[in-house]
Formats: sequence, structure tokens, C-alpha cells
Amino acid sequence: MTSNGPRGWWNDIDPTALIDDNGQAWLCWGNGTCFLAKLKPNLIEIDGDIQVVDLPRYVEGPWLHKHGDLYYLTYASLGEGREAISYATAPSMEGPWTPRGELTGMAENSFTIHPGIIEFQGKWYLFYHNATLTLDGHPGAIGRRTVCVDELHYNPDGTMQTVVQTKQGVSE
Repeated sequence: MTSNGPRGWWNDIDPTALIDDNGQAWLCWGNGTCFLAKLKPNLIEIDGDIQVVDLPRYVEGPWLHKHGDLYYLTYASLGEGREAISYATAPSMEGPWTPRGELTGMAENSFTIHPGIIEFQGKWYLFYHNATLTLDGHPGAIGRRTVCVDELHYNPDGTMQTVVQTKQGVSE
């Protein structure tokens, strides 16, 4: 991600990286368009062509992970005035990517929402942000993002179950 100066304007944003089962590193990024590229072994140079991944309602904030035999590309998608989290799956990082729809509803009190997915001690978790906290009597707003975490569950066919955003998060 580059800029002409330390304060921006950035020409690309929201990078995420993944090393696949073959040891190949990948980088995914983009605002308005989702880009995907192989990385060279030094992990700082792109190796080959940059792919454009055509995803419905893609806005920004891609996240890559693997579960079972599928690769997942989760991203912020355009909802009705605010963003939701949607996702696509593929049998390999080279695709083809199959859109699977929304994973969450729209973020509460926030126009933006970005995903992050991890496995920890045998359970899967979705991290995201909204703007549900009140600060100095002012409920949510741009710049007042609340980090949230909820459990994530997979169906036998590899699709992810819809995540209902909670205010309490996970218990353990």
C-alpha cells in the first residue's frame, strides 16, 4: 500500500494475507474493488498478475482464512445504507470464488463493518466492529468503533451460519 506522503492519500487499503496449504503466500486488499495476488517468498513483492475478484456488493475490508477444504474471503458489503459482512468460498486461492451471501446483518449505529476470523482452542470466532458504545453521552459515530467478537459456526457443506451480532460477545 503506497502513498505520496505520510498522511495519505493511500491508493490501496485493508490488506490481508494468508499462506495456503502449499506454502504460497497471498495478499488480498482493496476499496471498491477486491484484488488478490501471490507474494514472492520475501513476502513483500507481488509474484505475477494481480487478480480482480468479482464479489457482489464488495466495499472493502477483505479477510482470508481456511476451514476444512475451503478457502474463505470475507468482506464488508453494501447493505441498505450501512455495511454488512458477506463472504465467498473457493476450493483453492486461485478460485473460482463462489459468493455465499451475508454472514451478518448491518453494523449497529455505524456505516462500516470489517471482519476478522480466527480459530482459538477448537472454536471459531468472528471479530468485527460497530459503534454501539456511548462516549461522553454521544452514541456511536464515525471514529468511535466498538470491537466485537461472536462465535462462528460452519454447516456441513462449508457454508457459515449467520452470525447474530451481540452486545455481550462470547462468555469464555
